[in-house]
Amino acid sequence: MTGAAPERSRVEIATSVEHAVQLMAGLGPDGAFLAGGTALMRHPAPPATWVALHRLAALRQVTSGERHTWGAMLTHTGLAGLDLPPALRALGTAARSSAFPQVRNVATLGGNVSARGFAEADLLPALLVL
Repeated sequence: MTGAAPERSRVEIATSVEHAVQLMAGLGPDGAFLAGGTALMRHPAPPATWVALHRLAALRQVTSGERHTWGAMLTHTGLAGLDLPPALRALGTAARSSAFPQVRNVATLGGNVSARGFAEADLLPALLVL
C-alpha cells in the first residue's frame, strides 16, 4: 500500500473471478482482497479499497476423486467437514482444531495460506507436509 492509510476503506463487491481480477488490476497497491475477514483486526494499514470475494461460489468449490481441488474461499469448517482420504486427513484435523468455531466458520484456506507474519496459520504445517 502506498501513502498514508485512508480514513475509511471502500468495499467493492466482486461479481465474478474475472471482475475481482479487473478490480484489483485497477487498484494496484491501494487494493486488497477481502475473504473471511479474520485478518481485519490485525491489518496494520487498511487499503483504500477492499475487493470482497464472498459472492464468488467458484472460489468455494471442492472436487474430489483422483485429484482433490479446494477453492481458496473454502472455510476451515468446510474443510473439516470433507470426507478426506487417509493420506489427507491431517488437513481435516488441522482445520477442526484451528482457532474457535466462530473463526473456523469464516477463516478461509486462501487467507490462511496468504497471511504474512501470522504464526497462528493453523493449516500451513499440514499443507506443507502434504
